[in-house]
Amino acid sequence: MNKQKKPLRLAALSIAIGMCFASAAYGQSNVTGTIYGTAPVAEGTSVVVENMDTGQRLSFKTDSQGRYRATSLPSGRYKVTLQKDGVDVATREGIAVNIASGTDVSFVDSNVQTLEGVQVTANAVPQIDVSQVDTRTVFTSDTMARIAIPRNLASVALLAPSVVKNDSYTDANGTTIPSFGGSASSENAYYINGYPVTNPLTALGFSTLPFDAIDQEQILTGGYGAEFGRSTGGVINIVSKRGTNEWKFGAYDIWSPRQLRANPRNRYYPDTGFYGSNNPNPAEQTDGTLDQYRNGNQFWNNTLGAYVGGAIVPDRLFIRLDAELERDKGDSVRIFRLSNPATPGGFTNYTRDQPRWSAKVDWNITNSHILEFTAVSDVRKYNSDGYTFDYTDNSHGTEKNYGLDDKDDSRLYIARYTGYITDDLTVSVLYGQQKINHSNNPFGYDPSCPRISAGASARLPQFNYTGCQTAANAPLDGANDSTKGGRLDVTYRLGDHEIRAGYDRNDARSLAGSSYAGGFIWVYSRATVATNPIDSSNGVGAPAGNGGFGDTGYYVRRQYFTQVGNIKTAQEAQFIEDRWQMTDNFLLSLGLRNEQFTNYTGGGEPYISQRHQLAPRVGAVWDVNGDSSLKLYGNGGRYHLVLPSNAALRAASASTFTREYFTYSGVDPVTGAPTGLTHIPVDPAAGTLCPGSEYLVSANLECGNAPDPRTVAAVNIKSHYQDEFIVGMEQALNEDYSWGAKATYRTLRSAIDDTCTPALGGGCFLFNPGEDNTFYEEQPDGTLAPHTYTAEELDLPKLKRKYIGLRVLH
Repeated sequence: MNKQKKPLRLAALSIAIGMCFASAAYGQSNVTGTIYGTAPVAEGTSVVVENMDTGQRLSFKTDSQGRYRATSLPSGRYKVTLQKDGVDVATREGIAVNIASGTDVSFVDSNVQTLEGVQVTANAVPQIDVSQVDTRTVFTSDTMARIAIPRNLASVALLAPSVVKNDSYTDANGTTIPSFGGSASSENAYYINGYPVTNPLTALGFSTLPFDAIDQEQILTGGYGAEFGRSTGGVINIVSKRGTNEWKFGAYDIWSPRQLRANPRNRYYPDTGFYGSNNPNPAEQTDGTLDQYRNGNQFWNNTLGAYVGGAIVPDRLFIRLDAELERDKGDSVRIFRLSNPATPGGFTNYTRDQPRWSAKVDWNITNSHILEFTAVSDVRKYNSDGYTFDYTDNSHGTEKNYGLDDKDDSRLYIARYTGYITDDLTVSVLYGQQKINHSNNPFGYDPSCPRISAGASARLPQFNYTGCQTAANAPLDGANDSTKGGRLDVTYRLGDHEIRAGYDRNDARSLAGSSYAGGFIWVYSRATVATNPIDSSNGVGAPAGNGGFGDTGYYVRRQYFTQVGNIKTAQEAQFIEDRWQMTDNFLLSLGLRNEQFTNYTGGGEPYISQRHQLAPRVGAVWDVNGDSSLKLYGNGGRYHLVLPSNAALRAASASTFTREYFTYSGVDPVTGAPTGLTHIPVDPAAGTLCPGSEYLVSANLECGNAPDPRTVAAVNIKSHYQDEFIVGMEQALNEDYSWGAKATYRTLRSAIDDTCTPALGGGCFLFNPGEDNTFYEEQPDGTLAPHTYTAEELDLPKLKRKYIGLRVLH
């Protein structure tokens, strides 16, 4: 067998990119790939494509120009054989098929032109994929095993050009959620075996599976075809490993001891020259002194896993099982030197356990009909014990005064059917569902005891303001996120055209929200001038003259904040795409995606319904020399983003955010609650009193009543969308190396924000900033009527975001 080296593309931004393959997604399913090519034109010529791991065999006739195309192939190693009247003529072995990629396997050698049984076996393929209009990055399991990076999807994605860390957004494990091409971390989409696993509530983060179960990870940074949507950032697309005819099993243990880690550095105040020892206020003599002790913030990590896979029935039924347990255990100082020494949880011990497992069953019913089933469990358990911390000797207390016991338990199930109906017609059907149960059990939670908040300047010396509630928020029983959805993809080849069409729908539901532990919180305060109003904008009067300690400025407010809802988002899309091989060297791709987004209130009524979100996609690639050694390509398209479900928690649900002000004459020594309460009057003319109340203030009138869905968002609000344009080239310098360049331009066309601008008379709405918006507003008789405000009246500029990037490969 003749062996030749595969080309490596080394990205200038990172040497690690040299271990990945560039690929694309036009014309393929998001979990399969394609083998295509040409053969000598002769009657009775066909091409057989065989999976070397599972034995699946598919036969394709060549067309009048000698071309063939095998689509929707599972990732893996393939053997491609040219046949004449059923007799093998030439063979190529070891052909790698990556997800959403095309591999050119052509039989144009002089030895096979006569089709007289001369067999040539090799695994060399052209370096440049001329079937695609863009380049993306695919990391195989072998590649990921050789790269020294953390074992998680986000860290792998950061190796791709234009993907960067975004420390403003992290998942529950503290792992950064990457940003793609200048977009926010909430604008990405994530898939496992073709099913979307993006966090359904916030769009931040995703479910995952055992790292060793990943067969390939594809990172799409732009220009993806019409089958992808609901993303204006990037896409992380995962395919899991599957069983083969060869049984394989193994176990691993990865240990990172704390003793081998460098200690974090303590944080010190800057030496400004103003806050030195000569500052008249001793509390402000901080120049060059310790701000936060971090030297002891250490942890260890251990990952233990095992796998087994093989053929239950050779060539027909396969199984692959993976299990993994990752554990972190460490200590952390959470407070600063000048913090209150009695702060609960100033020092914490924590343990994070992440048990995961996945199972994949593949059934080759026949060579032309394949059924796949995937199950994934992704669990995160976090437990912490908190104590006081003493900066005088950097020691911590021994009596627990704080703690968390959280758990996120995800179960994902996916079924997929692929049918190669004829040489020209392929059908794929997918259905999946996921549910993530959330539980939260804070230490010391007492549902009958309200929280207490009292700063040092708000305390009277004769009272104890320590409360009986140590938890911040109340747990929400039954909190969960769930999704269910499916998609249909049809590919049909008609002459020079490969036509793909599809439909997908995804429904997401969440029971989510939060409220204060004990139902509400007592917040103690002191007015500098007791005779001045506490909050004149909301009509709250002065503490003086209302009894208790009001004449000296001391007062207290009872504050409620509850946002809990059972909310839903429905997403649908239809797409069609035509890959037109206009000439032997020129491919044109024309696509159109139509998306529909509907967001529902906590009461189940739609408050945003965005229809006819048309997203055209166009691309072209030119095989300049006709031998896959040099290609020029370009594409342009529009991409829409759905509004996350959690926008409805406060804006479109029966949320409560109220304040009630009192003076007081005493403090309960056990609960810390005020006694001897007297209401502080509120001016009703300010318009912030809850209906039927004399003292309950809510700036946004969040008084526990569900809003009319028409009063939540602007009429016919546009979705968040952007346009993108890419041009590039790739050239093979020799059989080992290639180089290329790609320029990307992105511009944000429309965005959604919320506003409570005074022009709206105190109401708060979701709207499109920088343009005219129409809102339904309540009239004096209680009815609703539309009113249009110009962009000038709203006085909020249009959001602007442009991204220009240049990627160089060599």
